[in-house]
Amino acid sequence: MRTRFTELVGCSVPIQQAPMGTISSPDLAVAVAAAGGVGTVTALGLPPEVLVRRLNEMGRRTSGVLSANVVSPDVGEQVVVDVAERVRLVDFFWFDPSPRFVDLVHRSGALVGWQVGSVAEARAAEDAGCDVVTV
Repeated sequence: MRTRFTELVGCSVPIQQAPMGTISSPDLAVAVAAAGGVGTVTALGLPPEVLVRRLNEMGRRTSGVLSANVVSPDVGEQVVVDVAERVRLVDFFWFDPSPRFVDLVHRSGALVGWQVGSVAEARAAEDAGCDVVTV
């Protein structure tokens, strides 16, 4: 099925797995990616070196589209770059859309998604340059 989403992110099924904390294991994300959707894991609570190892391993296990969810505005810029170099879509949540993070992700070769809960947040995500807005 071809949609604007599948064409943008490069998957064949217009589904992005929700980054449901520890429930969204690397195995589940790899299976979703292998099935044609966007497989997503969370970065929440992972030391940067563990996150990088996890994303590297996941990338070795599938040629499908992977995403990582970043949930804190306190994450370091290098972590954002490290994630963006390893996944197709960096997905943010729980803080105001950051043009700086959007720029870092884009310069690292990935797309930016932002999860929002209001029209105002959706507009802010669009204004920040996000490629995908999840409501």
